[in-house]
Amino acid sequence: MMFFNTLLKARSNKEYIIAVSLDISSAYDSVWPDGVVYKALQIGLSGHTARWIHEFLTNRTLQVRWSGKLSASFTSNRGVPQGCCIFPFLFTIYLHDVFEIIPPGVTCLIYADDIFIICSAPSLQNVKTKLQITIQKIQIWCQTWKLKLDPTKSTVVNFSNKRQTPNFQISVDNVYIPWSNNMKVLGIFFSANLSFNCHFNYVAKKALKRLGYLRALGGSNWGANTVHLLRLVNACIRSICEFGAQVTSYAGSTSWRKLEVVHHNCLRFAAGLPRWTPIPVMLAETGEIRLRDRSLALSISFLLRHFALGDNFSPIKKSNLCTLDDLRPSFKERFSGGTNWLNFLKDANVSIEHFIPFVYPVELQQENTISIHTNDLPSNKVKSHILPFANYLTNMSIKNGIHLY
Repeated sequence: MMFFNTLLKARSNKEYIIAVSLDISSAYDSVWPDGVVYKALQIGLSGHTARWIHEFLTNRTLQVRWSGKLSASFTSNRGVPQGCCIFPFLFTIYLHDVFEIIPPGVTCLIYADDIFIICSAPSLQNVKTKLQITIQKIQIWCQTWKLKLDPTKSTVVNFSNKRQTPNFQISVDNVYIPWSNNMKVLGIFFSANLSFNCHFNYVAKKALKRLGYLRALGGSNWGANTVHLLRLVNACIRSICEFGAQVTSYAGSTSWRKLEVVHHNCLRFAAGLPRWTPIPVMLAETGEIRLRDRSLALSISFLLRHFALGDNFSPIKKSNLCTLDDLRPSFKERFSGGTNWLNFLKDANVSIEHFIPFVYPVELQQENTISIHTNDLPSNKVKSHILPFANYLTNMSIKNGIHLY
């Protein structure tokens, strides 16, 4: 959402905007354990915690199983174990200081090993200079911490709505990053013109493939009944169609029609209705609504939820996508559902902050009494580990202390 909002803001200001998607080659397998420990100490993790992280990442023995046989064991001192519940946390610690090297005026978004650089400016030359400097700094940072960027898997996309097209190249290790018309961000394909046509084509093709699997589960005289088929349609097909609806609802009804056709075919098959069944009748029989209407409802719910969270807990509370004050009328029309709701609440003199009640988390020091229920724990050995934590909480000046049940 922050990625999309940054693009909308720059296009509304009539600026040049170019985004770069950087890929780290074998990111998880290239993590330097000593670097993780060093950065853990920087953020305040010390003592037994830092030592445990070091012991966890070093001298790990690995074996490969193939055709029921195990290879000889070997020791690995690089990377973080994938599939472990703690490895995303360790990798986040390893990348947390990337933001310190990003120049002013450049937006950097990171999710796992995906790094997105967004730069906007009134001049195309300024955009080029900022992007190349930023990528050079990230490249130096990767070399320092024993990582490597893969320019062949990285992409550059021009999201500007200007007539002048960029004619420069951005390089990593003297290898040019290829230009593209689409960029995949957390499962959503962003087209250069923000039409999301590539995303809808990809999802429609994926949904049709799943419809083929669904046909194998049902038949006229055998197979799953209508109730079960509708549940499968909602769980396996409708879910991928409305994924990222907070962003894709920006697209027009023509683009959404590609997905609605596939969704309607799934509903007709699940309900056993012929092809000529009118769409209103089909929706009434299955108890469903149009995908376009569902996407607008999800986007409105998302918008209102972030208004209710407030400035401290919503990163987009003050963004242009929420306030809609600085956007051009053409952008406001694309997000008319959220705009109409905000105007309705304003006319009704209802405070948006109280529209959805939200309980802010309370610091432990402000609590009078804390109760920890240990009766359901599996063994006394586990309960013994709770006592040091309870003593730690007691030392935090909690008035009535800790009660174990």
